[in-house]
Amino acid sequence: ATTLLDSGFAAYRAAPVPLPQERPLQLKVKGSTEETVPLDYAALPTTALLPAESAGQLTVQLELPDTLEAPVTRGQTVGKAQLLCGEAVQGEYPVCAAADAPRMDVDPSEDTQHELHDRPIKHNGAEDQYLKPYGKTVPLI
Repeated sequence: ATTLLDSGFAAYRAAPVPLPQERPLQLKVKGSTEETVPLDYAALPTTALLPAESAGQLTVQLELPDTLEAPVTRGQTVGKAQLLCGEAVQGEYPVCAAADAPRMDVDPSEDTQHELHDRPIKHNGAEDQYLKPYGKTVPLI
């Protein structure tokens, strides 16, 4: 029995899982008050048990979108990491958002401040002047 166990353990190795050097640490978010959301790769194991002869062929392939659509919640799966040995998939693990990115109520492309403050006012003798942002007035020409 000991010989059988020894041969079984000799045939396999615990190989370290290599994280891609060029992996994104955050993704852009559209329609949110946050510009980006950090990524969490914690579900990816640090080691994998593989046949001894193929332990050096371990790679990780990421499938992530270029941008996310708000709202994004912390812990939400936003992509996946595939653990490959050669071309054979050994496992798939979720890549999650590490923070919230709430939906924005107002479209940032609409400059509502400009629309509100760029009108003629007629109050206390300030007729024919425009109220600019931060309360500055300029005469009409």
